[in-house]
Amino acid sequence: MGPVAGHVTETDITRRWDMKDSVAPRSRSIRLVAGLAIATLVAACGGGSASPTLRPGATSFEEFRTANCEAWEAMFEGVGNPDTAGGSELSHALDDAIAGGDMAAVERNAAAIHDVLEAGRERAAFAGSWAPGAAPMIQMDRVLVAFEVYIEAERAAAANGLSAAKQAGQAAFEAAGAMEAWGLLLTPATWAQFNAARPADDQPRPCGDLPISF
Repeated sequence: MGPVAGHVTETDITRRWDMKDSVAPRSRSIRLVAGLAIATLVAACGGGSASPTLRPGATSFEEFRTANCEAWEAMFEGVGNPDTAGGSELSHALDDAIAGGDMAAVERNAAAIHDVLEAGRERAAFAGSWAPGAAPMIQMDRVLVAFEVYIEAERAAAANGLSAAKQAGQAAFEAAGAMEAWGLLLTPATWAQFNAARPADDQPRPCGDLPISF
């Protein structure tokens, strides 16, 4: 089990999240670790002067949609469906390692989850380079960082057992303030510019097998 990240649909997660006709998340216990997304410019120094190294980014609706879906896929792969707190194969493996006192496996699985979430952040950064999609990708990055914080807190407390690790993760989770990030990610206003830029003949399409459509 992982942290619960809020309510998305009226029934359950088998219904597709549709960011074209989405509704604000209902009041439910939302447990999300929050981190602050920080955009950085990487400078390359040469000849006594520094110049920014520009990273490629999405330049169209379709490029955004593809990278955005990849960011969501990374979140589901790393920690599972935030709405159900069911976890993922990776997070279950981490829990099993903590419960079994296998610190080597704890380190290995925590690192694997971190790498997946970092890959998601890279895709979110790429997608957010397209101006109409910048607002939701800021929140997506905060959510992904949030889960990294949660996993790191669990890893750090793993020697104290699964219950203590979960408590440490949850404490870090709530203290970071990610409820706001998750709520904003699911708020229609956050996606207003994205939807305004949607081609006239386009309809939301699912992100692979995930219960979400864009």
